[in-house]
Amino acid sequence: MDERLYEVPDDPQRVPPIARPGPRRPKKKRIESSGAKPKKQQKCGRCKKFGTHNRKTCK
Repeated sequence: MDERLYEVPDDPQRVPPIARPGPRRPKKKRIESSGAKPKKQQKCGRCKKFGTHNRKTCK
C-alpha cells in the first residue's frame, strides 16, 4: 500500500461513538381533551359493590 495516502497523526484524539436509543415502540403522545368523560367504576356482579374487584376476584 501507498503510505502517502494514509496520514496517521502522532496524537490521535479518540471520541466515543454516538449512542442512539435502540429500536422500541414509541411512547404515547396523547393530549387529554377538556371534555373527557371520567372512567366508569366497575361493579361486582356478586356483592354489587363498586370498587377495585369483580365477580372473579370477589371475596
